[in-house]
Amino acid sequence: MAKKLQNPEKAKAWAKFSRYIRIRDCLKTTKFAFLGVCVTCDRQFHILYLQAGHCLPGRSNAKLFDEKLVNAQCRYCNEVKNGDIKKYKRRMIDRYGRKKFEQIEIDAKKVIPYMDYEKTAKTYHDKYTKIMRKHGFGTWSELLRS
Repeated sequence: MAKKLQNPEKAKAWAKFSRYIRIRDCLKTTKFAFLGVCVTCDRQFHILYLQAGHCLPGRSNAKLFDEKLVNAQCRYCNEVKNGDIKKYKRRMIDRYGRKKFEQIEIDAKKVIPYMDYEKTAKTYHDKYTKIMRKHGFGTWSELLRS
C-alpha cells in the first residue's frame, strides 16, 4: 500500500513522479512500458504490482523526488521487506560507483524547507506524457490494457 501524504499538492506530485519512475524502469528493464523488473529481487511484474521504492529511508523532500534514489520495486520488497535496503544500496553502488553513491547519500540529507509541488507535478506529468507518447500510449488506461 502506498504511503499517505498529508499535503494534497505533494500527493499529486508524488503520483506523477511514481508513474514516471515505474514506466521509466519498465522500459529500461524489459523494453515494455507495462512490465518491469524489481530493483531488488530481479523478478518481473506488471506495472500495477510495482511501486516507486526509495533506496534510502525517509520521505524528506531531498529524497522523495530524487530519480537516482527511486526505482521500480515490487510491493513485497518495498512493503514487506521495508525496501530491502541493504540489497538496494548494493545495487545502487554497482550502478553509480561507491564514490558517486556516497555523494548521493550526502545530498539526500540536505534540508529542502520549501518545494514547489505544483511545479514538480507538472515536471513529472510532462516527463510521463513524453515517455508514454514515445512508446505509443496516450493514457494510463491504455497502458494498463496492454
